Amino acid sequence: MIFHFTKHRYLFVFCLLLLIGVWPDVIVAAGNVSGQAWSSTIGWVNFGATYGDVQVADSSITGQAWNANYGWINLAPTQSGVRNNGAGSLSGYAWGANLGWVSFSGVTIDSNGQFTGTATGDYSGDITFDCTYCNVVTTWRPTGNVVPSISGSERYIQTPAETRNEDASDDATKNAIIAQLQAQIQSLTQQINALLAQGEGEAGSSAVALTEPLSYGSAGNQVVLLQNILQQQGFFPEDTKANGNFGPATLKAVKAFQFQYKIAGPGIAGYGLVGPKTRAALNELAK
Repeated sequence: MIFHFTKHRYLFVFCLLLLIGVWPDVIVAAGNVSGQAWSSTIGWVNFGATYGDVQVADSSITGQAWNANYGWINLAPTQSGVRNNGAGSLSGYAWGANLGWVSFSGVTIDSNGQFTGTATGDYSGDITFDCTYCNVVTTWRPTGNVVPSISGSERYIQTPAETRNEDASDDATKNAIIAQLQAQIQSLTQQINALLAQGEGEAGSSAVALTEPLSYGSAGNQVVLLQNILQQQGFFPEDTKANGNFGPATLKAVKAFQFQYKIAGPGIAGYGLVGPKTRAALNELAK
């Protein structure tokens, strides 16, 4: 068994993955783009999701990429969109309803159709196409690297050397699936912990001071206290309930607090992290 879980535990995790609708995206690709990129902040981003229909053209990229934790990322939003200069150098922005803007100016497509480089966003963090198991590829080729078909009419093709035998054993693909499932299990565990923390928060948090380092993805009573203090100081939305989950709203509030109190700012180490200086300042305000 892949994860050395008991039979019942493995079945439970498998059912959870099916319920949240992420399993089909692990093994099924659609359109002329396939594969996934990785973000240490949000996890795997699938560019070959079943209903994403990601397409590469000479001037743009259309369709949507899928992230199991934050949903769809639109590569061609109305106000911007990911652009292609015809030679595989990308620019412009994608949009996620739960992630905001994501810049693709650091991403390129090489002569083999392989995506390389890093896309960046305030909430998505760095989405890299160059990790060990990252494998985003397209059948599109940059101008000057097109192999014509017999009829000479096809622009986007897949050369014989790139054709994959679907029945062949592919250890890299298996390892990529295992890595993604592990990331998804970790995400589910964090969500469960956040729900448990929310229940504890409703009964009244026992924490009286911030004592632990906190960052994006943290969960528990310390995060509940952090959110309450930020809300009291006007940095955390008043209509948002403290749920014990350090997500995008909490990250934005922490950055705003650090910037106003000159603790940290863009490009400075610790920006968005609740370290000793930030905890001390928050605890002082909470007295």
